[in-house]
Amino acid sequence: TKSFFKIRLWIDAKNNIKQLKMFDKNGTRYSYKVNTMNTTQKLDDATFIFDAKKHPGVHIEDLRM
Repeated sequence: TKSFFKIRLWIDAKNNIKQLKMFDKNGTRYSYKVNTMNTTQKLDDATFIFDAKKHPGVHIEDLRM
């Protein structure tokens, strides 16, 4: 039901997001540039665990080698 089909992330050597680009199905591209990021905030590890069972129909493309 989402209008976008791909998100591309640029991450620096310190694992900070520097930029992201979202690709919409209608051809529109949205670009976001991150100028500052608060990396001192404590977050629970579970915040970053994606459970595919909770999101049926989602395609996961793992490009890690």
